[in-house]
Amino acid sequence: MRKINLLGLPVSLLVVAVLFLAVRPTPMAMADSTPMLCWVDVNLDGAPAPVGTTIDIFIGADTEPTGSWTVTAGGEYGAIQVMADNSRYGQPLTYKVNGFVASVDKVIRPCDTVNTPVFGLCNQDVNLEAFAGSLSATWKFSAGGLFPRHLPDSYYGQVVLDNLVDVPAEVQGVYWFDDVVGVWKFWAPGAPGTTLDTLVGGLFADYAVTVTGSCEWDISLQ
Repeated sequence: MRKINLLGLPVSLLVVAVLFLAVRPTPMAMADSTPMLCWVDVNLDGAPAPVGTTIDIFIGADTEPTGSWTVTAGGEYGAIQVMADNSRYGQPLTYKVNGFVASVDKVIRPCDTVNTPVFGLCNQDVNLEAFAGSLSATWKFSAGGLFPRHLPDSYYGQVVLDNLVDVPAEVQGVYWFDDVVGVWKFWAPGAPGTTLDTLVGGLFADYAVTVTGSCEWDISLQ
């Protein structure tokens, strides 16, 4: 390889050469920032997402999106570029549609057989399904007692308990065990000093609901 003699260059060229050498990425840095592309179909409230719908992708527990897209053709998105260093490889990806967490209907990863969206060097075709506040959950009780209940597994939003209306008179309260602090938290309609503020969905959010008799509790998921 021909060597550059910096001392023999004019001042202007010398400055350019120094800047080029200073900002030129190393092979490792380039490998760490290899982008992954995600694209394919997206539904919102049971129909193809309209033009203007936003798609955001988050890596792991990040609260800021790594990649974003605005739908320009109804029901389609991408390719969204997702970039991070290689320490993030294998971490799950979360998709949000207009701010609502989307369930993943189908994942195609041409380079392997993994059927879950994760960050890596493999581009992914991901079909998305999201609901923008039109979804609700109905908890049905046929008698009085203490019953286990949970919100839909595909729902990852938050329901503020004190904002709920039309809570059946038979509902006495909701219990939830906080694994982080190791205590039970409790909410009762209109009762001061309760320790449970919100309901969340997902696979691991289970609640115990106490009622005095048969009733149906319809909860709007925002």
